[in-house]
Amino acid sequence: MELKNINPADIEKFKGKNAVIIISNGQMKVAELPDFGTVNIVCKDNKVKRVKEEKELLFQ
Repeated sequence: MELKNINPADIEKFKGKNAVIIISNGQMKVAELPDFGTVNIVCKDNKVKRVKEEKELLFQ
């Protein structure tokens, strides 16, 4: 998962996709979500400090 800068006008591009948009401290970033896994957003002083991703693979 890679966080990328995004402009408000570009949000429509993610319609129908599984993505997360984070707005914090005057910045807007977007990332597509993994097929399986956990995404944690770590905040401090009312701001996003870190985004952690734990990927998982489905064992079939």
